[in-house]
Order: sequence, then structure tokens, then C-alpha cells
Amino acid sequence: MTTATATQPVQNLPDSAFADRGQRRYPVHTKTATCESAAHAVADKADVSVIGRIKEAAHIHGVTVEVSQVLHSTQKEAVAEDQYWGIPDRKQYPLNHEKDIRDAITYLGKHAAQMPYDDRRVFASNLIDAVERTGGDFARAPSMHSRSPPGVASVRRRRPWRSSGNER
Repeated sequence: MTTATATQPVQNLPDSAFADRGQRRYPVHTKTATCESAAHAVADKADVSVIGRIKEAAHIHGVTVEVSQVLHSTQKEAVAEDQYWGIPDRKQYPLNHEKDIRDAITYLGKHAAQMPYDDRRVFASNLIDAVERTGGDFARAPSMHSRSPPGVASVRRRRPWRSSGNER
């Protein structure tokens, strides 16, 4: 088995010098390569086993703290970019999956009266967008409009006004 050096081209490295050995991705043969691979692996949503191998390499190279910081900060950025929220300014009430949306519908139905009007309006609007975006079947979910306090039902998307031809 050959040992990897910093000056060796990546194509010439053995499979063991990569965190993803099958695909030969995320080289971990040096401190710098390990740190960079950590950032790329999280951004690419790499498998947990790949992240584990990057952490092992970080331990071997003595950059465990640096890699942990990279992993943590990059994970936060990746999660924040891919999220839909009921109230986006405060990143409250995730609306990414059908379960999130069902939970949000239930929450809004129970707690709308305690929410400030502007939050309630934004939350309801984003909730409707999430339902439309996912195309899920929410017929079994409690209706947001049937028991809504004043102001929430007004968020419902209205159809454009159409002329009946009888205007004066």
C-alpha cells in the first residue's frame, strides 16, 4: 500500500485516501484536503459513513476541532437554505414535509387566537403555499378555515374577480 503525500495528484491516490472510496470522492490525504472535503460532503448531503470517515481522517491529521466547526457551520447553512417556514423571519414552524404541514395546520387551528395578526397572516399564507407546493392530500387534516378566528380565513386565496357583463 502506498502512502499519500500532499504533492501527489488526486487521480494517483489510492482508494483508501478518499472518504467515499467507491466513488473516489472527498480526499482526506492531508489536513487541508480533509477540511475541504468536510465542507463539500455536508453541502452534497453525503452519506453518514462518508462523514464518519472524514471525522476519522481529521482525528489522524489532528484537525478534529477545525473539521467539527466546518461540519457544524456548513450543516446549519445547508439546512437553512432548503427549509420552508411558516414564519420565515424567525425560522418558526417548518413546512418541508407533509407531517410538518399537518402539524402546522393543527397548530394554527389551536393557537391562531394567541398569535399576532401579522404572524397569523404570514403563517397561513405560507401554509397554503406549502400545501400547493407539495400537492399532498390534506383532506383529512383539520380545516384551517372552519374554526379560524377572524382574520385567518381572509388569507384564503381568492379567485380573480370576473365580470358578469351586468355592470353599470
